[in-house]
Amino acid sequence: MLNLVVTHYMTLTVKDLEEWQTDPETYCTLMESLTAKESNFPDQTIPALTQMTASASTYLVDLGRGQVSIAGDDQRVLDMDAVLLAIGLGCYDLHDCFEFEPWFLTNLVPILVNPNATVGSFQGLPVLRFRIVWLVSCWLAQLSANVRPPLYDALLNPSAFFHQADADVALKLRIIQTLESMVNDWGFEHDAFAPFLPQALECLFAFFPQADESESKMKVLGCLEAIIQACGAHIVSFCHQISAPLPALWTNESDASNLVRGKILQLMAKLLTSVKEAQKDTSVVCVETGPVQTLLDMCVQVTRFATDVSNPDEVFLMESGLELWNETLEVSTVYTEELHLLFGNVLRLMERDYEHVVLVLRVLEHYLRLGKTQFWQTYHANVSRLLQNVIGNVKAEASLQIAQVSEIIIATVPIDQVAGYMPVVKSMVEACITFQQGEPKHEPESVLAGYLSVVARLMMIDFDFTLKNLLQNDHAVLLVLVNSMLKLFYTVGSSPLTLLRRKVWSLALCATLKLMEPLLLDKTGQVLEICVEVIEDEQEEQKQKQAAVAADRDEDASRSGVYRAFQAHHKSLQHQPNEEDIPILALDLKAFVCGILNELSTRLGSGAFGQLLDTVDSSVLRKFQS
Repeated sequence: MLNLVVTHYMTLTVKDLEEWQTDPETYCTLMESLTAKESNFPDQTIPALTQMTASASTYLVDLGRGQVSIAGDDQRVLDMDAVLLAIGLGCYDLHDCFEFEPWFLTNLVPILVNPNATVGSFQGLPVLRFRIVWLVSCWLAQLSANVRPPLYDALLNPSAFFHQADADVALKLRIIQTLESMVNDWGFEHDAFAPFLPQALECLFAFFPQADESESKMKVLGCLEAIIQACGAHIVSFCHQISAPLPALWTNESDASNLVRGKILQLMAKLLTSVKEAQKDTSVVCVETGPVQTLLDMCVQVTRFATDVSNPDEVFLMESGLELWNETLEVSTVYTEELHLLFGNVLRLMERDYEHVVLVLRVLEHYLRLGKTQFWQTYHANVSRLLQNVIGNVKAEASLQIAQVSEIIIATVPIDQVAGYMPVVKSMVEACITFQQGEPKHEPESVLAGYLSVVARLMMIDFDFTLKNLLQNDHAVLLVLVNSMLKLFYTVGSSPLTLLRRKVWSLALCATLKLMEPLLLDKTGQVLEICVEVIEDEQEEQKQKQAAVAADRDEDASRSGVYRAFQAHHKSLQHQPNEEDIPILALDLKAFVCGILNELSTRLGSGAFGQLLDTVDSSVLRKFQS
């Protein structure tokens, strides 16, 4: 029964062959619907299927050795194609009872590498080569590491095949898709693939202009993106080879192929991610300034086009353009005039709508760090007006970013230039008052924690400025903010309220005690409890960092591929602190609190100070006396 199903229903028909010849790109796409995940072979058919592979072996071996006449079309080629199709679709069911790799090396590889292109062909179509290449993607899990280098060689050689416009397009596409599967596989190793990387790039760029369908071009770009992702920082050595053809690919695309242009934007962003990784770890590869700068200049040009609201195609390109813009700013080390002027696109976009506000706020964050004073002096009024309009009118994710951007402004802009930004911070204060008054409609607690972090940062930097310019010397409002901090410190999670922010809160709360206001002094015990929590959290984090460093030394550095990508992502989460945060992290909080307590003792006198300490838990006091 299985033999009948395979030979009758799984054999290529005359119609299939005609479609392959007349429209190979569509045919290749159609073949993608045949997947092992959607195929299920009953248990009783497995012995019959393995018997079919044994029966096919004799013909396949003879064909690979050139012992089968290839004059005219051989129907057995279609029969073997059907058997191989069954083996691929049944790979999950056969996994435990069929040793694929030795069978593959003996029976199929000789056909794949045979220099005679007519071997395994039918009506001039490379039927068996196509199926063998497809079969590799089905059985990757059973292919050992030592098989992969010769397999790369077999897929990519001769590279002239990809340059020949009249060579079979369906086979080229199938090779590209299988190559993508191999580099995405957990078993991928960069060192094994490295000798074939230049050739892979050459083949992919050679085929791109030959493809007529946007979907086929997307597959080429998808494979390129997978290679960049898998190779990580190592790909930076090929930065020029990858980026040089991109302008031609971009300009040759018609107005109808914005999907392809969007994919090019994503590809460039992925390449910049690898550059960023190489910049952080110079031991992997030497980053050459020239090719990287050329890539950055190119990114600025396409970003300008993709994020221009007057461009009718921006609806298809805006999101990818903003993501590329963010990556460009992260990699850039010099704030150029082109980048400075490009920010106008953000202002025009936000005048229209807030659809992309999260990505826009990330762009703004990078501009504040890269452009510093030059950026702020030019755009401070626009930025303040923009955030004033946005705050309270967006979802929590964007509100959290507004808080983060505001913290950067407060921390990096000279205090005498911050006054114009106070209306935005006042809106945050009003939101905190609404919450503390118990009104039902208020911002989420995580957002309020972000707003309070902005106020706390300002208090820590210049308490007198905060009291005068933000709070208009209203101590009642200050008390509301203090009560909000004391409440949210324990109820908000560590994601919005990081250890750095908790420390900033501690420093700000300590600053309020120096006002000597009775209602604020009454909070001394709670403030000191929070300080103790932060001190203990800092000690615990330091232990974890030391343990992580020790673990990294013991880790096998040779691992790569998808595992390497995961490892790089995990390490990127442990990024270095920003310049403005280093003094805060380095500050000895225990010594700082002791200094505040000594000052209070002097100003209150020993009697009143002793009464104040009586309100503090003894276990808390012992932390500062030890």
